[in-house]
Amino acid sequence: TLPLHPEEGEEAFLIERDQDAEVRFRIVAFSKPSFWAARMARPATRMLQLRALRGYLRAMEREVG
Repeated sequence: TLPLHPEEGEEAFLIERDQDAEVRFRIVAFSKPSFWAARMARPATRMLQLRALRGYLRAMEREVG
């Protein structure tokens, strides 16, 4: 996480191929508020995180078809 960001956490974008050549796209993310104002705004920050997640998935769908 960048310094002074309201949340601390990580995101990982993984593309995996199994033995049957099936490809999966996974997003792994976790975060926690890094200061009191972020804790107070937790419902709003969760909503923004979900919006970002949906955007990631839409972008991947556009690329894959």
